[in-house]
Amino acid sequence: MCMKAVANVGQGKGKVDARIGHPIEIIPLANPADLREGDYLPVQVLLKGKPFKGEIYATYVGFSTEKNTFAYATTTNKRGKGKIKILHSGVWMIKVNHEEPYPDQSECDVESFVATLTFEVQ
Repeated sequence: MCMKAVANVGQGKGKVDARIGHPIEIIPLANPADLREGDYLPVQVLLKGKPFKGEIYATYVGFSTEKNTFAYATTTNKRGKGKIKILHSGVWMIKVNHEEPYPDQSECDVESFVATLTFEVQ
């Protein structure tokens, strides 16, 4: 499980697209401080340092009290890029899951990768 958060302080004009090097990573390609309701947050997802093509889920605080219920779902393209539509101001979470066969099946069946990115939109 890999987690990241964008925390803007003051004017919130810092760089947010830095790669951390997590096994699976969601990289925001714009600063959420610059976004408003109705805008899109472009992201790139990397799995083991390479573009990940798959599903992305996003939600915001207050959308639902049900587990695994998301306000927005989309997919990344072959370059690992996708866009999340900002449907509401507030604190958001983006989540990506991936499973693949574990190299040594005598130890484990699957290896799971989960990444989350949290941020706030005014």
